[in-house]
Amino acid sequence: MSVDNIRFSVIIPLYNKEKYIEQTLCSVLGQSYPFFEVVVVDDGSSDKSVSIVKSIKDSRIRIISQKNGGVAAARNTGIEVSVENYVAFIDADDYWAVTYLEEMVNLISSYPDGGMYACRYAEVVEGKQKSVAIALNESFKSGYISYFKLFARTYVSPICSSAVVIPRKSFIKVGIFRVGLKVGEDIDLWLRLAQNGDVIYLNQELAFYNNDQPIDNRLSQKLYSPQESYIFSLDKLYRESSKDGQLLIDGLILRTLRPYYALGLYVREVDRVLKGVNFENQPLGYRLYYYLPRWMAKRVYLVLRKMRSLLR
Repeated sequence: MSVDNIRFSVIIPLYNKEKYIEQTLCSVLGQSYPFFEVVVVDDGSSDKSVSIVKSIKDSRIRIISQKNGGVAAARNTGIEVSVENYVAFIDADDYWAVTYLEEMVNLISSYPDGGMYACRYAEVVEGKQKSVAIALNESFKSGYISYFKLFARTYVSPICSSAVVIPRKSFIKVGIFRVGLKVGEDIDLWLRLAQNGDVIYLNQELAFYNNDQPIDNRLSQKLYSPQESYIFSLDKLYRESSKDGQLLIDGLILRTLRPYYALGLYVREVDRVLKGVNFENQPLGYRLYYYLPRWMAKRVYLVLRKMRSLLR
């Protein structure tokens, strides 16, 4: 594919990120590859975020304002109003290395038929960069990966929303982000894309994912309802998935539902999801855990949670 045909729509969902949005935009506008538009979707911000964006004078920036509908709705708006043939997402508190888009162009040129393109990313906690535990060999430089197999090695997604580029035609095939989900809306889409096309990966840290605290701490703080969490609505994808996809989905379910099971939350929905899991290929510890009555699982869960907090 000719480089001249590769142009990006950079979608930035924005909600109350006045502390970070300038850094994010500067990292985008400073890219070594200049052929892109920037669509900032203001999702009902109440701080100075939008004013900061407006103060940055660059003809490539467009601001779209809407009522607060969540990150999935904001990204979808960006997809719908943008025009270029490749869509790159970056959250409003993350940032890119200066060669990020240039390297994505090289990746697309080498593998023009990919269903999505991504690179390794680093987590930023309290200003310090930390490599994410993605189980790729150092000898791997770039090329095709099995998203399902790679994800299942560590249960840390090799793809994050600020380190992925999606050809616009892929959305026609699998759809866009599912509105209403408050957790896992990105993984839900990555799973659908990986099931329906090739995943092309660059083993370089070129995107930086800003977390105020580590991922495992952040995700453990709130348990979302079945309507808000992707883990309760993977039935159709599971039926259509390969064995590798089903193995990954089973593992995600067992890991995500531990606190729900122990605390007796949404019992009917949890039992429905667990009924569809193939426990045979999962670790013995999970099989034993879900064999326990809920009152006993709660004791185990609370002890393990306390131990983890003491070890941090």
